[in-house]
Amino acid sequence: MPPSPGITSMESRCWARAANCRRWSSSTASTSSIWSSRSRPPNWTVFASGSASSPCAWSAGTSSRRKFRCMAKLLVNALSVTDPSGLHVLLGHMGQVADALKDRLRLVVVCRAEMDGLCAGLGDRADWEFAPPATRGWLPRATWERAHLARLVRKHGASLYFTPSGIAAHGLDIPQIVFCQNPWALVPAARRRRDFAKAWLQRRAYRRAMQTADVMVFNSRYMQAGYRENAGFEEQRGLIVHQAADDATRTRAAAAANVPRKPGQILCVSIMAPHKNAAALVRAFCEVFAAHPEARLVFAGSWPDPAYERKIRALVAELGLRNAVQFTGFVEREALDRLYAESRVFCLMSRCESFGIPAIEAQLFGTP
Repeated sequence: MPPSPGITSMESRCWARAANCRRWSSSTASTSSIWSSRSRPPNWTVFASGSASSPCAWSAGTSSRRKFRCMAKLLVNALSVTDPSGLHVLLGHMGQVADALKDRLRLVVVCRAEMDGLCAGLGDRADWEFAPPATRGWLPRATWERAHLARLVRKHGASLYFTPSGIAAHGLDIPQIVFCQNPWALVPAARRRRDFAKAWLQRRAYRRAMQTADVMVFNSRYMQAGYRENAGFEEQRGLIVHQAADDATRTRAAAAANVPRKPGQILCVSIMAPHKNAAALVRAFCEVFAAHPEARLVFAGSWPDPAYERKIRALVAELGLRNAVQFTGFVEREALDRLYAESRVFCLMSRCESFGIPAIEAQLFGTP
C-alpha cells in the first residue's frame, strides 16, 4: 500500500548543496542569484509553453506562452518508480520541493503516461516529458535514459537532475542529486538466482553513483551503510532524510482511536515482492494459529509478481490456513486506515527494508 510521504527539509538542504557543487554549469544563473530571494537573476524573463497534447502540460491561462521570472530547472527522472508506494513517496517529496521553491525552481518531470497519479498530484507545478511504456523494465529504461536524458537537459535548460533510483545518469554535465531507497541488490538473501545479473549491474551502478553524484540522499543510515559497504568508500556529499507519516495520516489515526480491535488479527502491509518474505510470516502464523485458532492474518497490498503470489497462496493451502489468511490486494486509503486501527499486531518480515513506512503508520494507529 502507498505509505505517506516524509515530512522533511530535504528540499532546502539538497538543492542548496547541489547548487554549490563543483560542476555547476556556467550557462546557468549564479548560485547566489538562484538561491537568494533578494537577488535578481540575469535573463529576468523567459518563455515557457505547454503542450495541449499532454494531459499534464502546464497551462498558462488563455495563452500557451507566458512570461515568468527566470528560475533554475530541476529535471526529475521518475521512470524507476513502478509501484504505488514509490510513486506516493516521490510525490510527497517533489510536492514539497515544488511548493517550497516555487519562485526559484521549476520541475521538469520525466515519467510514463500511465503514472497519472504523479501527473494529477503535481499538475501545473511541473512540466512533463513522457517516455515509452517499455521503460517499466530496468534494461529498456537504462537504454532509453542513455539515449534521451542529455537531450532533455538541453531542451529544457535544466540546471539540476534528481532521481529516486539510487543510480546516477550517464552523460549529464549538470549536478546530480541521487535519492537511495532500494536495498534489494545489496542483500544476497533478498534476491533470487535468476536476478544475479540484474543485481550485479545494479550494485555496479550504485558504486558509480557514489563516485559521480554531487549529493547522495539516503532515507536511512541502513541505506547509507549499504551503499558505503558496496562501494568501499564514502560519498562526496551525503544527507540522511528520514521518511515519516504526513499530517493527514496523523489526523486520521487520531480519529480512529476508538475503532474496536479484532482480537488475534495480524496485519502485514506492503508491496508483496519476494524480499518481503511473506513465506516466513505464513509459517510463523501457522504456529500461532495452532495455539490460538481465533488468530487471523491479513496481507494488504498488491503482488507485483503473480508467480510469487501463487507460491504463497499454495503454501497457505498446504498448511491448512485458507480460512485464516486473507489476501486483500490493493486497498484504498480509507480501508487501509481501518485495517491499521482494528488489527491487534502489525508484522513485516522483510529480508531487507530501506525504511519501512507502514510500520511507522501502524504505530500511529496504536498497533504494535
